[in-house]
Amino acid sequence: MTSDARASELIRAYFRQGWPRVSDVDFDVSGPPEPRGESLVHLQVWSGLNRAQLGAGRAGWAFVRIWVPLWLQISLTTELHRAAREVLEGTIIPSDDGRIQIDEGERMEIGKERMWWMSVVSFPFRFLPGRSPV
Repeated sequence: MTSDARASELIRAYFRQGWPRVSDVDFDVSGPPEPRGESLVHLQVWSGLNRAQLGAGRAGWAFVRIWVPLWLQISLTTELHRAAREVLEGTIIPSDDGRIQIDEGERMEIGKERMWWMSVVSFPFRFLPGRSPV
């Protein structure tokens, strides 16, 4: 069975590969999120959580946290939310013994944090048994 750690690794690798195709904004997929430069996108994956909320089976969340300078809050935040959805939403990632299906993301504005505007797009995902259809 694909472990929670392996699922996190697969989702991070998928994001690491996909993000540069949709945006040139800096991103991180590990460690504590530290806004720097113009803006930052940070992926955090929690797996094995909220199983009851997503029905039977194993599930988790992928959070794309976004920091932009306050003066770019509206224009750049909208662009980065779209980019995060383009990379992850509706994705099926093959795993060791099945698939990881990432569902529709939900956008949430967090607010001001020092000189930054922070928001997050939360993507629920599920582990599905069997191989991906080709």
